[in-house]
Amino acid sequence: MKRVLFMLLVFAFVMVLFASCADKGEGNENAGTSTPAVAESSSGAASPTQTATEEVSPYNYAIGQVPLDEKGFPTQKYEYPLPLTTSDEVLTYWYTNYVPQSIPGGDYPSSPFPVEVEKQTGVNIEYVMISPGSLVDNFAVLLASDDLCDITHGAEYFYSGDFRKAVVDDQYFINVYDYMDYCPNYIYEARRDLTDTKTVETVFVEPDLIMSFYIMFTLGDGSGGMNYFARGDRLEKLGLSNEDIKTYDDWHDMLLRAKTEIPECVYPTSIYRTIELTNCWGPGYDTLAIIGQLGDLKFVIDGTPMFANTTEGDRDLMTMISQWYSEGLIHPDWASYGNNEDMPYENIDGVFMIAQMTDNGTAEHQAIIDEQSPDSDRGWEPLVRPVKYEGQVLHLGGEKTRTGFGGAAVATKCANIPLAVTWVDWRYSDTGSILMSYGVEGVSWEYNEEGKPQLTELMYNNPEQNLTMLSTVYTASPLSDPALLDSYALYQFPNNNRQYVKEYWQSYNYDNAYSWPTGAKPTAEQRQELATYVADLTTYIQEKYSAFIDGSSPMSEWDNYISGLYGIGMQNVIDIYQQVYDDYLAKKAASDA
Repeated sequence: MKRVLFMLLVFAFVMVLFASCADKGEGNENAGTSTPAVAESSSGAASPTQTATEEVSPYNYAIGQVPLDEKGFPTQKYEYPLPLTTSDEVLTYWYTNYVPQSIPGGDYPSSPFPVEVEKQTGVNIEYVMISPGSLVDNFAVLLASDDLCDITHGAEYFYSGDFRKAVVDDQYFINVYDYMDYCPNYIYEARRDLTDTKTVETVFVEPDLIMSFYIMFTLGDGSGGMNYFARGDRLEKLGLSNEDIKTYDDWHDMLLRAKTEIPECVYPTSIYRTIELTNCWGPGYDTLAIIGQLGDLKFVIDGTPMFANTTEGDRDLMTMISQWYSEGLIHPDWASYGNNEDMPYENIDGVFMIAQMTDNGTAEHQAIIDEQSPDSDRGWEPLVRPVKYEGQVLHLGGEKTRTGFGGAAVATKCANIPLAVTWVDWRYSDTGSILMSYGVEGVSWEYNEEGKPQLTELMYNNPEQNLTMLSTVYTASPLSDPALLDSYALYQFPNNNRQYVKEYWQSYNYDNAYSWPTGAKPTAEQRQELATYVADLTTYIQEKYSAFIDGSSPMSEWDNYISGLYGIGMQNVIDIYQQVYDDYLAKKAASDA
């Protein structure tokens, strides 16, 4: 399921692409990336590592160069002297790009960004490029033949089963924890804010187990990277501002007026076949409104595991959605929409409210407004997550995370693991993060008249590709690469409202009270037992939910639906996850003691 979810999110672009830029400074807990300039060294180190015989090493490793705390963790960032190596070794990197049609010359390894990475680091990288549609099969073949590249992007997502087995048991990939001295920047960033348990527990799967290098952002994002917009020109026709739309009742009244008063809006909005990708519909009802793998949609209320699609909050939410569907507010073809790209162009034309990315969706969507309302200066305007009543505190779906889908694992068969780890870790340093975030000066960015970085027109005014996907070609890819990204990098262009959109989307009350802890994961034995129930439960939910939405099953049958869940193992799943949660609390208490 995690591979399916990963690919769904990739192509729906539901992810957190960029957040915001933290202040840079030596020893500052909020240190992030600097703006493009020569970064100062936080360690003061300026000479290459030397051997005991004073012979100059061809490697500039961080080991021994960074102050550590009593637990052996770095207390500050490290700035690598460049190049990282003067050797002629070659590291292989299993890699993909999701918009190959946008790569200059069609050859990613010879395009500006990877060429500049090699120029700065001195590390020779042989990219083994795989088409996006072949990733899963190709990875399986390489794993079976023990022919992995030195570095593999997204290994955790393409591995079948618990990735811990690939690291701990089969040892296909290194435990990064064993090489912490070679990656102080990654470790520092992971532990920069110990109250950010989601980031800490994503990186540290166990106190002494780190399986992958994940992409990180300078600050967490709680918007999900994608959320709802309304057409500003049509809000204007109704005499409304996006700031007027706060509650579910506001959503309903707005959509009902749109359907009644604007002829083009026959079906003013839609949901997806999973209901949503954005965590907008559900949190106000204390649930996650996503039809998917049951075990992926869990939360905890008063110490008890709960599951989306099974609670009283779900009953109330589905009653509302079913009513809206019967009123013609939701497009009848909703079950065929996995993302916005699935929606026929003529349906976008009639939409009033739609989920889109921070860059206001595709150019085609914005062009519709420009064509239909040339006299209006209002484009797609963001809507905050709806609540049942103003001032409601949301407990789910808004946890801020600094990690994303991009990432990589290092193979144990790599001939020079310290070099591979160092090359990756440089991407989290201040200087490395500049290149990761902005790309090559003169290509993807340049200094403006005020001496500030600004994206070039190649990036923000490209008629063939939107900025979000162009960033996967000209900077570190948030879908593929391990790196530390400064989200403000993609805000730097004229008349840009991305920052406003991000901040507006996150302007709701949220306390993270019901979120399932990242570190609470079932054991191999528990996963095996869960597998005997979860597939059937998930199929049952998918079938019944579709019927509730379109009215073919009335909501009066909800209790029978719940009884059916328990008849095929729901209580067993709850009991297993109760044990998982209790074990997590006990382990955490022991660790904190």
